[in-house]
Amino acid sequence: FLAARFSGRWEQEVDRDEEGRYFINYSPELFLPLLDFLGARETEDPARDIALPVGPDNQRPQFQAMLRHLGILPAVSFLDCVATPYSDLVNCDYGLAFELTPKGNALNLLAVEASAGCSVTAPVTAKIYICQGTLMRRLRQRDEWQVAAIGNLRPGIATRIELLEPIRLQANTQHCLYIATNNCCGIAFGGNSRGGEVSGQSEDLAIYSARSAGSALHFSGFEGFLYWHHFNGRLEYTLADGM
Repeated sequence: FLAARFSGRWEQEVDRDEEGRYFINYSPELFLPLLDFLGARETEDPARDIALPVGPDNQRPQFQAMLRHLGILPAVSFLDCVATPYSDLVNCDYGLAFELTPKGNALNLLAVEASAGCSVTAPVTAKIYICQGTLMRRLRQRDEWQVAAIGNLRPGIATRIELLEPIRLQANTQHCLYIATNNCCGIAFGGNSRGGEVSGQSEDLAIYSARSAGSALHFSGFEGFLYWHHFNGRLEYTLADGM
């Protein structure tokens, strides 16, 4: 975007002030770290990897929104928890529920990627529920959950289910996500874990160990022995515009 904007081709359309200086519609606190980064890329050895700045601590969502607008960051971010290829997963059940906690900034959750068990012969119907709170408490409070998406999971293959609308996850707050299906091998997942163990994390988001549901009746089948597993999939999200 910047290269095209200042290539000379659009010279007459570039905003300037009264003294002919280019006008950039971002505050210095946001734009100067990017300018320093671009200058370093220009002068440093091309073989050297220069880390992209994260921006001011108190304006990180706005900084990343600027980077996305300028084409420097992809439009979305991913938390990748695929520790085992989908085709090699052996654990599966009717449902899987886990906690997730955004770190320093609120997030907009956009989509979930997972798969059904390889023994399934056709895609299975999956419903994704989300709520705020701790997993062990919310599993007994069905009315606290909202339906976030409905889709199909394919056996042994990465399957993306887009949420009906972006779900805002508050910063430093526990949330729960439950993938419920209509098949005993409807959702595949990773190996054994311990309660409260981190199954995957990025600089924005952490996912914790999951409980499997042994019943086709949603929000049932979590009773009995406490077996924990790792979620095996990906979450797609963006930083929320506000803090």
